This record gives sequence, C-alpha cells and structure tokens, in this order.
Amino acid sequence: MAFPSDILLPNKARYYNFVETGLSYNSNYDIVWSFQYKLPGSNVFDNNYQYALGTFLTSLTSEISSLPGQYVGDTDPFIIQTANTIDTEDSDFIITEDDNILLLNSSSLSGQLIKVVLDSTGLYGLSGREGRPGVGEHQIKRHSICIRDYFHNLVYYEHLSAFSDTLSLTSDDFQTVRVRYANLGTKISIDKKVDSSYQTLTTIDLPFRLKDFNNLSNIFVGFSFTTPISTTNTQLSVGEFSLKNIHVEGLQTDQVLTETIPTTPLIFNPNTAFTTVSDITAIPV
Repeated sequence: MAFPSDILLPNKARYYNFVETGLSYNSNYDIVWSFQYKLPGSNVFDNNYQYALGTFLTSLTSEISSLPGQYVGDTDPFIIQTANTIDTEDSDFIITEDDNILLLNSSSLSGQLIKVVLDSTGLYGLSGREGRPGVGEHQIKRHSICIRDYFHNLVYYEHLSAFSDTLSLTSDDFQTVRVRYANLGTKISIDKKVDSSYQTLTTIDLPFRLKDFNNLSNIFVGFSFTTPISTTNTQLSVGEFSLKNIHVEGLQTDQVLTETIPTTPLIFNPNTAFTTVSDITAIPV
C-alpha cells in the first residue's frame, strides 16, 4: 500500500483501526468507556521503541482513508480539508446556476468526535500537511498523552510523567484506563484504576459544544494501534501487545429525553393596609 510521503514505515509495520459496531450511543448524554492494555518490558527491543495506542468516539463504522504512523488511524488530512466541498474528477468545485460553490452540510456530524492517544514518540501531536494543527518538531514530547477534537485540533498534549506516576506505556501487568466524555462534549476525563477504585488523572475542557451538530445519536467507540510510528527500522517495533475487557456505558437511544420539574409556588406576604395621618407636630425635648 502506498502512503503519503510524510508517512515513513517499514513493510512489516503493524497498524490496526477498528470500531465496535454492535452498540451505538447518543452523545447528547455522557459516554464512559474503559479498557485494559499491556505491553510487557520483554516485548520492547530498543530503548527508542515506537508505538501508539488510541481510543476514540466516531459516527462512522469505518474511518475513511485512515492513516497509520504518526496519524494513528486518523482520516487523511487531505480528505478533511476538502470535506465541505463537492468536487469533480478534475478537482474543480461544483457550483450552482448563481455561481455559488455547492457545500455539504457542515453541521452534520461525520467522523471522529474525540481521540485520546498514548504515544511513545509524541509524533501524534505534530503538525502536518494540509494544515493539520499541532506542535513543531522542536516541541515534541516523547511518552505523552495527546487529545484531538472533532476538528482535529490538539486540545491536550503532555508527558505522561507530568500528571501521573501510575500510567505507563509498558507494564508486565494489565493497566485499566477509563475515559469519560461528558457535558455534551465540553469535558473529557482520563482515569486510571488504582487498586479497586479509579483515580482521575486529568479533566480537559473542550473548546466546542456538540449541540451545534446533528447526527449525534449514532456514536461508536473505536481503537487504533500502530508500531512503529515513523521509521524504517523494524527493531523499533514492539512485540506482542494486549488489549481486552472493553466496557462502554452510555444511552442507547436516538431520543433526547426531557423532564419538567415542578416547583412549589412562591409564598409572599401581602402589603399591610395603612392610614395616612396629617397635621402632626413634633415637640422637641
């Protein structure tokens, strides 16, 4: 398979992108999902190992033109950039009789809502072609967590060690991570299970609200994995990686439920009647 020139991978690279299509959820309500992953130290063959694990919410049962490497399964930026116009085979815009460019409905949600990526190289946070937002090469953070929103903006990018000493990319035991997507797309929280309870690692305010879109009731949970990320050196690939116990909680309906909450009528004291008295003179003491 031929990839764009900015993706550099050996022939034996492994990359996966899959969506759980059995259940869809309404993103007008909170969606919470958890999973367990493990990469034992014995399956890492170089100190500069490269792999990334991503989890995301999407309205698509399969990502269109998804790319491996530093894109970790995201849609090709070229597809994103031209998504709002309808083009001919010669890349010309289709226009109306009044010479207006014909656009697709930009308020209809189509694609990835949010994506959280654990990345050994930090390259998922890198800016890219076709205006893909991100950081410069001198700002890359290895062993990081990256979050991109519906517009593929980089809304969070930090070293794992900066906010948690319990979450790591390699471990001989399974680690349990939970993602909470809440408040109609305005907050996302990342939790790690420690002993028998979850510990919140970070909560991020997202810069947009999903109420501005339609097609919010058919949302799926997906995962991405790629190793290596940007190299031709197969030694930088990791060995056997395990992912299990995916659990999702959310509302499985296309209805937006509302409820009228009655309140007790306000109680107030009426004005007391009074009589106006005139011709009263005060006598000084």
